[in-house]
Amino acid sequence: MPEARGPLLWQVRPSAGPYPSGAFLCERVLEERDGVLSAIRIVDRILVQGQAPPGAEAPPMPSIGIGLMALIMLKNGAARGSRRLRLVPRAPSGLDVPLDGELLTRMPLRVVYQVVTTTAPPRW
Repeated sequence: MPEARGPLLWQVRPSAGPYPSGAFLCERVLEERDGVLSAIRIVDRILVQGQAPPGAEAPPMPSIGIGLMALIMLKNGAARGSRRLRLVPRAPSGLDVPLDGELLTRMPLRVVYQVVTTTAPPRW
């Protein structure tokens, strides 16, 4: 078995629960009167576009604001009592979700930078 390199931030969760039944990044979360949740526009990839004239070097990717919500649903299994859930951002591989300091799941978000070549309008 290969030796682990570097310290582990979280250990794998024991099988007693709670268990994730869903973990999403989305634009909105709706809660209906009966308590049912709806994740609106689940997102795992964001496209950022830049512009450059033909033959020019691509400009660096601009800073952008990303307004998303996280919906994390858990089933208790054999677990009882209160727990502490945290979202820990990690770049570039996504978001880690630890429960009581142990890794529960991951919610990856990929940001794709696409440079579009601009052309001058035709002259008449």
